[in-house]
Amino acid sequence: MVYSWDDPETQDLWTLTIDESALLLPGMTDKGRLGFAVQLKFLELHGRFPNSHDEIDPKAVQWLTTQLATTAETLSSYELSGRQGQRHRRTIREYLGYR
Repeated sequence: MVYSWDDPETQDLWTLTIDESALLLPGMTDKGRLGFAVQLKFLELHGRFPNSHDEIDPKAVQWLTTQLATTAETLSSYELSGRQGQRHRRTIREYLGYR
C-alpha cells in the first residue's frame, strides 16, 4: 500500500503510542531506539520486518527521528538482521503477541 505524507493519517500510522515509547528503554542508544521504532512500525504496517534499509520510507524515518529527538543518520549503522536487530525483533514480537 502506498501512503501519502500529505494525509495526516499517514503520520498517525508512524506515530509511537505511549505504550510503544515505553518499550524504548532509557539505556538504549539513539541508533537502537530508532532501529527498534522503525522495525516496530514497519511490522505493524506491513506484517513483516524490513529486509533492508531501502524498504523503509525516508519520510517515515524522519517522522520517527522527530519523535525520538535523534537524526536519521543513526539508522544507517543499525543492522536490521544483526544481533541487536534480532533482539529487538524478539521484543517486538512478544509485545505484539506473535508466537
